[in-house]
Amino acid sequence: MSVLSATLQNQISESLIKDGLLSKNDLDKIQHDSETQHVPFMSFLVSNGHISSEDLTKYTAKANKL
Repeated sequence: MSVLSATLQNQISESLIKDGLLSKNDLDKIQHDSETQHVPFMSFLVSNGHISSEDLTKYTAKANKL
């Protein structure tokens, strides 16, 4: 179960694509893999080295307008 709402996750994903950290295709594959392995999407991004925990914190804060 994810701690972040679907809307917030989408905002973070869009920012990651916009800033060039991930491509749309990469993000789609990562999303599929996280669902297949039953791992929350944002945790999967960090635990598999797609983004750092610092990046996740930064993008979460940005999406929350903090």
